This record gives sequence, C-alpha cells and structure tokens, in this order.
Amino acid sequence: MVGFMPGSEQAMIVATYKSHHVMDDTLVLTFDLSIDVRLSPSDYQQLQFIVIPKLVYNVSLCKYLEDRRCDPFLSNVYKGELYWLMVPKDCCPEYSPDISRAHCDYKGVELQIPINKRILDALMEIATNRKEQAQPALHVELMTSDRIPQPMPHAIAFHSQMITPLLLETQPIVIKAEKGSPYIVLKPDDVAKILKEAKYFEEIRIALEINALESAGPLETAVKDLKNAFEELERLNPDGAVMNCRKALDVIKKRWKETSNPEDANKSKEHEEHIRDYILNKYDEDTKKVYAEILEKVYNIVEKLYCIMSKFIHEQPHTGEEPSAAFNPTMADAIYLCRQTAAVIDYLARLAKPFEKAYSK
Repeated sequence: MVGFMPGSEQAMIVATYKSHHVMDDTLVLTFDLSIDVRLSPSDYQQLQFIVIPKLVYNVSLCKYLEDRRCDPFLSNVYKGELYWLMVPKDCCPEYSPDISRAHCDYKGVELQIPINKRILDALMEIATNRKEQAQPALHVELMTSDRIPQPMPHAIAFHSQMITPLLLETQPIVIKAEKGSPYIVLKPDDVAKILKEAKYFEEIRIALEINALESAGPLETAVKDLKNAFEELERLNPDGAVMNCRKALDVIKKRWKETSNPEDANKSKEHEEHIRDYILNKYDEDTKKVYAEILEKVYNIVEKLYCIMSKFIHEQPHTGEEPSAAFNPTMADAIYLCRQTAAVIDYLARLAKPFEKAYSK
C-alpha cells in the first residue's frame, strides 16, 4: 500500500487484457484501463484530463497447466516503459458524489514487446509439447514506477486553474486477463498466428517461393506437396508437415522401399531417370557429365531423407489408405526435414530452370 501525502488525492488502476497482434517484429498487447480517482465535486467539475507520467511493464513467459498453475519458462521476456498517457475528461463520465470518486475508462493502451527467435522458439516449444500439454502464457506486471522513492506522482489531475497529484492505492496495477486469471493464455491457434505474422518460417520457405515455384515439368507436383508441408508447419502440425515432405520426395523418386514386383521397380527407375534427363537435357555434353555425377549424390541425399521420414510415417499396405504417423515427430524434426527437402527441391529447380540453358551453352 502507498500512503497518502498532504494535498494528494487517491487513484486506482485496473488493466484488462483485450487482444494481441504482431506488428513488424513486435508483439503488441492491448489493454483497457479502468481508473478510479478520488476528487472533490469542484475538482471534478474543473477536471480537464488526467496524466499518468510513466507505466513500467515486466513480461514473463510461463507454461499454463490444466490445474491453473503456471510454471516459469522465460522470466525476462521484456521490460518496457510507457510515458505520458493522457486520459481526457470525456473518458471519465461517471462521478459518485457520495464517495467523491470519478470513474474513467481508457481503451486501447498498447504494450509493445519486441520479439526475437528466442521468444518464438519458446512459444513453439510449449505449444507443441504433446507430453506436457501445456499452453504458453504471458504474465504482465504493470506498475507506475520501478524506482523507490517514487520520482514523480503516480498520476496528475489537471484542472482549469491547478494540478492535483494522485497516488495509487497500490503501486502494482491489477491485471485482468481471461476468466479472472492473471495470465494471458495463448491457444495453439494464437501461437500459430503469432509465428506466421512474425514470419517465423519465412527463412526456410523463401527459396521455395523464389525458385521452385518457377519450375516446370516433373517438379511441379513436388513443389505443391512442399507448399502443403509449410502450411502444416504454420499450423504447428509436425505430422502433416513430415507427411507432405515425404510425398514431395515420392515425386522425385517414387517409392524407395524394395518391391518384389519388377514392374514397379522399373516404374520407379523410369521416374528417376525422367527427372534427371529433364535437368541434364538443358546442358551441353561436358556440363551434362558433371551434373550427372552430382545428381547421383543428390539422390543419395533424397534416399537418406526419405529413410529418416519413414521412421515417423507408417505405411498402410493393401488398404489404399494414406500413410499415418507411427511415431509423432516434434516441430524440430519437421523443421529440419522441411529445410532439407526444400534445399533439395530448390537446387533441382535451379538446375531445371529453362533460362539457365542459355547461360550454360
């Protein structure tokens, strides 16, 4: 509790969380402020506006569990400051003369939190941990000052002829989030949206957008499957991402498992040679010999990637059903495999670009 000073009146602030959005590289939390101010009737009549010189906010990240417990995860996400918040009298229409108290509602106060890979990684790690089944939650501590003694009044009421310092009943401001919880709980869809708006996956799909989408011929279907894989990543669905990466590799080299049917084996070999020839036919004979050896190495990489993906994917033989997840991959698995698959398809797409033929002959 903060004591009263002679000539000072009293104020109390409650901050209610409303929403969040991402702007550039910043997570913006929007709050509405409910301000109760003790003023005499004459002071209220002459009130022009209330100024809050400074707000300090500390943001931490925790894992919100089913029992409403929130285990600390990142204690120092961000510490920020907001200066000179002006609340006009229009926001203070309610006055109770029996208790000499005015009530003000100030909407749309934005607290900005710069986001980086460390924060985004933490959000994704909590949201995709199937074992703990926790949800990431932000804890915001909002205060009028982080220094003792207080260097200036908590708030100031400006009248037509004078100013009145205002003291808060308690220095920390009450934070109200969903259902009375002090935590801002982020659902999986919220985390997916934040990651997408922050362009978290942009760096690993930029080659796909620039190069692979311009390709033609046998790579087009692989590109579509890879696009689907990135969409599943953005939905925080590692199972779907790995399945679609595996489908993309199927296009490049059909089924790689051994088969007792020679006809199926021949089809796989023909498909492999078709992609190789599609690329090699764009180069002269000397260049073609070099790239023929390189492509053999690339296909070895494809085979190894396919083998890794098969650790997670379970075939449905003779049923005609789509493959299903046998061992759930993590987001780390899915991001790695999407990166590698994108690198292979991007490289093949670069080699297959028609305009490159003119520069290689």
